[in-house]
Amino acid sequence: MASRTEIEILTAAGHLLFGGDGKGWRARLADRMGISQMMLSLLLSGQRTIATRHMSALSKALADYKKSLRRTASAIDTLRREIEGKSK
Repeated sequence: MASRTEIEILTAAGHLLFGGDGKGWRARLADRMGISQMMLSLLLSGQRTIATRHMSALSKALADYKKSLRRTASAIDTLRREIEGKSK
């Protein structure tokens, strides 16, 4: 769990950076931190373990997606070379 001090620092940062008196400061803080609003809510509520678990799953999904993109790019490159070879 996040300590009370960590929660206070995140909350204060949101208020200072984005004006805590209006709506949406959490959304802007989450965007600035590069995390979802759900993740920020978990962090602000002190549920770091759950947030870490979600971040790990997200990180793995992103790594899998990057591998898939590389395989697709490689397949496209191979196909392009085959087409160029046949057209010569």
